[in-house]
Amino acid sequence: MSDEEGNTVDDDRIAVRTRDAVSSVVGAMLQWKWSSITACALSILLWSLSLSSIHPYEATDTGLVSMLPVIWWLALLLALVGLAAEIQRDPPRAAPCVLSLVALTLVLHGTLPATEVTPRFSAAYTIAAFSDQLAKTGSPLPLLDARMSWPALFSATGMAARAMGVDSRWFLRWAPLVLNLLYLLPLKVIANATLKSPRARWLALSVFLLGNWIDQDYFSPQAVDLLLYLAVIAILVRVFATRGRQPGVVRAVVAFRFVAAIADRLRRILRLPKAAQPGEMPVPPRSIAELAFLYSIVLAIAFAIVASHQFTPLAMCVVLFVLAMAGRTKLNLLWVITSVLTVAWFSWLARTYWVGHLHAVFGGIGQVGGVVSGTVGTRLQNASAERLLVLDSRLAVPAVIVLSAALGFWWSWRRGRTQWTLAILAVAPVAVALLTNYGGEVSLRVILFSLAPVSVLIALLVDAGLTTRTSLAIFVVVIALTSAMFPLARYGNESFEAMAPGDVAATDWIQGHVPTGSIILVVIDDLPMGESPSLSVDVAAGLAFAPTDKDRRVLTATAKTDPNAWILLTRSQDEYGTVVEGFPSDWLSTLEKRLLATGNVEVKYRSSSAVVMKVHVNTGSKT
Repeated sequence: MSDEEGNTVDDDRIAVRTRDAVSSVVGAMLQWKWSSITACALSILLWSLSLSSIHPYEATDTGLVSMLPVIWWLALLLALVGLAAEIQRDPPRAAPCVLSLVALTLVLHGTLPATEVTPRFSAAYTIAAFSDQLAKTGSPLPLLDARMSWPALFSATGMAARAMGVDSRWFLRWAPLVLNLLYLLPLKVIANATLKSPRARWLALSVFLLGNWIDQDYFSPQAVDLLLYLAVIAILVRVFATRGRQPGVVRAVVAFRFVAAIADRLRRILRLPKAAQPGEMPVPPRSIAELAFLYSIVLAIAFAIVASHQFTPLAMCVVLFVLAMAGRTKLNLLWVITSVLTVAWFSWLARTYWVGHLHAVFGGIGQVGGVVSGTVGTRLQNASAERLLVLDSRLAVPAVIVLSAALGFWWSWRRGRTQWTLAILAVAPVAVALLTNYGGEVSLRVILFSLAPVSVLIALLVDAGLTTRTSLAIFVVVIALTSAMFPLARYGNESFEAMAPGDVAATDWIQGHVPTGSIILVVIDDLPMGESPSLSVDVAAGLAFAPTDKDRRVLTATAKTDPNAWILLTRSQDEYGTVVEGFPSDWLSTLEKRLLATGNVEVKYRSSSAVVMKVHVNTGSKT
């Protein structure tokens, strides 16, 4: 055999060995033990590749949905497939499940921060401005804004930013991704305490991620307080849970003949067994020292919540009260302590705010219709067909989630297991909407507080001893529906909630060049500039009517009364006016031309997406 023939044989052997090795690797990756990791790795890879096709500053009335590439949807599907593949194991391994959830969180909640050059959401810039103000002066300004009466987060952020040598905006961009990952930690504890199957516990986390379209997880007191709230709930259901008897008054009401008859009638209509067993897992015994330590942690967290937000302490007080009345917690007086802290803070440290604002605080109590109309009705006015699609998805996702949770509760009870603790945690926050004057946004907060227990209730459909082909099919449909509607609900407002770099540059220019005491006139207060004691931002609604002469009259009146007036026009205002208010697509450019034509304004700064104009006193101008 010649050398040439020998080399050919060796090459053939190497090729065969290489082919066999590749086949072995591919075969191993296709097995259950590797498929979850492979799917997650591919999901993260495809997601990263999809980002170059997503341009948030060019979003349409449907947000980013129209520009999501096919590989983005494949990344979402692979993240779910990776989790589904791993939970086929008995028991599922923690590391692949965590990797699957990280991939799912990246796709769902990492897309926006990964594609936006500057942080989104105008309210986040206000939070950063408050934090910088506290870091510089060391004292809040409650007269400037009501939120300054609850300064705990602002103070902590300002100190952290100063210690790190960064601006407070540094915390903004990736906050939604980080917070959603952190939410999963207490949620996993809640799932472990109420679900029997490891599969169901991991799946509950995926439901939460798919259901959290609410857009309240930007860097803010309510977002951080939600994490603290879930931590308190996790400790209660894991350490201080009980199935004891209710207080005597509650037992008397439940035993009242009329009430008992109605309850029995409802139970029969729903075909629920009378002798159902509590579905919560047994509480492991702990030492007195350990219990005292955990109780002190709960109290510390409760105080931090009270000092940092107006709404969250109320929700926590209501939930703790109902848990105590239902005999579901050993800490029967915790709601009293939390209520005293809340009232004391509001009466003393927030006194500057509520004095003279009692109607703003209590004026909306019991006005359910106003809350609903503020949340839904006003948002449907002047909406395009594409905008209506986004709004419909924002109504459909919570509807699917709530109905599925009710079905999960019924499904579990129908098979002899009740989950009253989860039901209380899911329903009790609704009562807060009747006790506060928080505007239409209160419904979003209620959904946010209820989402974690609701996700666990849905996971009951696939819990140990409860899963059937029907319940599994229902759960798959829920996952499919929420996955399909999530981009519409979550990314639907991106056209005006994304703060373009040019908008941020314009507001930064104002902070550095506009004299102290000036008034900044805007058409719509949707811009990346926080409130400042040196500048006043006023919404001149008359300026929005570009086709009329009202802008000229408003401008002339402003110039005569205040020579320190400036005008700021930005892309975010333009998009908000077009998408939400129904203004013509060229309304802002037309407004700018009309303002310049008055001769009362002068352009002082122009960026890629914003313009800053100085108003001049010109008594001889046409009116």
